[in-house]
Amino acid sequence: MRVIEAAGVDSALDFSALVDAIDAALRADVVVPVRHHHTIARPDGDATALIMPAWAAGAGGFLGVKLVNVFPGNAARGLPSVLGTYVLMHGDTGAPLAVIDGTRLTLWRTAATSALAARYLAREDASVHLMVGAGALSPFFLKAHRAVRPITRSIIWNKTRANAEKIATSLRAEGITVEVADDLEAAVRAADIISTATLSREPLVRGAWLKPGAHLDLVGAFTPEMRETDDDCVLRSRIFVDTRGGALKEGGDLVQPIKAGLISADVVEADLFDLARGTVRFTRAKDDITLYKSTGGAIFDPRRGKKRDCGVSLLIKICGLKTPESVDCAVGAGADMLGFVFHPKSPRYILPDAAAALVRQSAGRARCVALVVDTDDGQLGVLRSTVAPDLWQFHGTESLERVRDVRAAFGIPVMKAIGVASAADLTAIPAYAAVADRILLDAKPPKDAAYPGGHGRVFDWQILSALPPDLPFMLSGGLSPENVADAIRTIRGMGLNLVGVDVSSGVESAPGVKDLGKIRAFIAAAREA
Repeated sequence: MRVIEAAGVDSALDFSALVDAIDAALRADVVVPVRHHHTIARPDGDATALIMPAWAAGAGGFLGVKLVNVFPGNAARGLPSVLGTYVLMHGDTGAPLAVIDGTRLTLWRTAATSALAARYLAREDASVHLMVGAGALSPFFLKAHRAVRPITRSIIWNKTRANAEKIATSLRAEGITVEVADDLEAAVRAADIISTATLSREPLVRGAWLKPGAHLDLVGAFTPEMRETDDDCVLRSRIFVDTRGGALKEGGDLVQPIKAGLISADVVEADLFDLARGTVRFTRAKDDITLYKSTGGAIFDPRRGKKRDCGVSLLIKICGLKTPESVDCAVGAGADMLGFVFHPKSPRYILPDAAAALVRQSAGRARCVALVVDTDDGQLGVLRSTVAPDLWQFHGTESLERVRDVRAAFGIPVMKAIGVASAADLTAIPAYAAVADRILLDAKPPKDAAYPGGHGRVFDWQILSALPPDLPFMLSGGLSPENVADAIRTIRGMGLNLVGVDVSSGVESAPGVKDLGKIRAFIAAAREA
């Protein structure tokens, strides 16, 4: 059994990949009982013990139990108020596999889950993020939301300004500029996304302060007695939750107005399961105010804990899809991402209207990736309005500035593909990783190739040993059902942060013609690696 401490958790995770993994976990067949909640009487303030189990249904799954203790008096002792341990076990035998620093894992999961909710609910052009509270969660939230929205201004407010200053200073050292606010009302009025993570028992955020189109991300107030927002916030908002069982039973921001008769439980439009699985299709008007209430749970932790010493579960992308049959096959076999090629010279090229129909067919079951090659803003705008991709895949010679500008202008995450043939090709990767949401490493195409990818060429994976071990990336380039497991084992065996694999020609019977049997075999082989 492995013991994984905080540093191991940090080195294994990044927010872009983690948000995707949680999205995929929500679509999986996972059992999540309502958590156990116990009050522990203490002379320095009541403490809370939370027990949160979850397990994957069917054979070959995982069982996880998260144990979280909340001791408000710990601040006076110089200790975190929230402490946790996560136990990961084999789903078939119950044998323990790992004990993981649950406090650190909870920080990553909580922030990433809120970022996922914001990806579904917040305006695409949301650029100002306010963090209310300066606890351990706060820096994670400020970073996580930057992975899903084009945040250009980050603000933090806390009752004790010095604590907010500490977080702002630490994030500035990481290259993230954070303002410290003294006036909470002014900060709320300026914000597009307001995250709250406090132990407050009195409302902090007032509904009268919210600007049209704001998104509330409420993560504190995890007992019925706690409260971070007033009744006006709830009455002005469209309501969403992580889980109905948790939020409607324990989330004070909803429990109290329901008890007062101001709203009913029916006001909840959807939970994260509904949004991820597409059972509820959310569309927002520009000025809609959305409220997401989270009370937490253990559903996502087996997904994070089961791969690469608690790293992100492997993402699988099937690229170059053109038919309803191939889309159904990929989704049914468990693909996380579906790639559509909008480069006219490729044999996998698809018209935007045809791709849009396939995206609607797979809505809520997998993420849509639009592959483009040195495409201008006009065509990107057409694709955004027609296809509405979840992710751009830049597969040309796009510069660092181009990646940064498109991400900011369109509010859609960018995956940058980089061709690899020798160690010299690795030098540009860290710079691109700093501006792109994801890196895809592909084999360099032949010199006379008419299109940049999908040639079935494999590069020497040992070249990648020079990569920073904490740099997350996806792998492409000649992968197939026959070699994908070897690729995964080889690269992870080098201690690298491989978070996903991508295939196109390796699951075809001819260029541009997908073989359904090969798609199923590829996904099965990757999952078993």
